[in-house]
Amino acid sequence: MARTARKKKESIQNPDDANTLAGQDGATRPEPTKRKRGKQPDLPEMKGPGVERQTFVDIEAAADEYVDFRDRRIATGIEEGKAKAKLLGAMHAHGLKVYDYDGKIVTVKPRDVTETVKVKKKDEVEVGDGGDDGEAGGDGE
Repeated sequence: MARTARKKKESIQNPDDANTLAGQDGATRPEPTKRKRGKQPDLPEMKGPGVERQTFVDIEAAADEYVDFRDRRIATGIEEGKAKAKLLGAMHAHGLKVYDYDGKIVTVKPRDVTETVKVKKKDEVEVGDGGDDGEAGGDGE
């Protein structure tokens, strides 16, 4: 066993020669290539068990229902983003960081690069969390 290990070690003395074939001077191993195969179309003339395409009505119905909900959620998210930008613009136009109305508190908080706005019910806001990041008073100074 020691002899084979030694032979292997001796056959690759130089790391640059690692890609050469043993026993052949200057011959290199071909680079492995992956061939992309096109999808084979269904064969309509093939019929019988195990050959024809299986269809599952319950999976198709569930997938269609999911796609419908997903598309509505995405559309709602876009509308929410527009409404949030409008609210943030109104808060900036009036120079406010905190606004209290109808038992709700609107708070503008700085984030990494952008600002965000939060609207919470008064009873959801913890004591001492006025949303003005610890500033005394509400004048923003």
